[in-house]
Amino acid sequence: YKSQPLNHVRKYFGEKVGIYFTWVGFYTQWLMYAAFVGFVIMLYGFSTIPIHRNALADDICNTPRGRLFMCPLCDERCDFWYYQDTCNAARVLFLFDNGGTVFFAAFMSLWAVLFLEFWKRRQFVLQHDWDVLGYELAEEHTRAEFEHEIKRRIRKLETRGKDYSKYKHHNDVYERDELIQPSYEYFSKIGVA
Repeated sequence: YKSQPLNHVRKYFGEKVGIYFTWVGFYTQWLMYAAFVGFVIMLYGFSTIPIHRNALADDICNTPRGRLFMCPLCDERCDFWYYQDTCNAARVLFLFDNGGTVFFAAFMSLWAVLFLEFWKRRQFVLQHDWDVLGYELAEEHTRAEFEHEIKRRIRKLETRGKDYSKYKHHNDVYERDELIQPSYEYFSKIGVA
């Protein structure tokens, strides 16, 4: 196991991406606890298959009531069937519908609350360490290379007398014009890559 180089990610991509990668790592780490408990519950379900603790499966498989005829499952070309034919399905169903799954549901509720609270703590520590406690999206600046390229394209279109509005977008939240890359150019670059 090797920890993520979060400070390097932050320095290269910025705080927003750094916090995202921190969240992904933190979430994955916490999912390991949930996966372990889920695996133990699944093993418990597997261990109960040979033991006759499943009252529904015992009722279907081992009693005379299991020999009941049931109505056809479809309207055309379906025959009557025995209730006992669902014996194996009832045993497999007990893997996912036993007392352990009730415990797992309660555990996951507690896990979710603890995950969120510990993530808030981790996020606050990162924001403090990276000095972005009062960070607002309005303070986020456009990458200089992107801004230079879009402004170059706008000047080129202006000299030709063509419309360059596709490179500008009015942001109603911050009440300002922002430079954008048209979606057809963006998707064409992705297609080439």
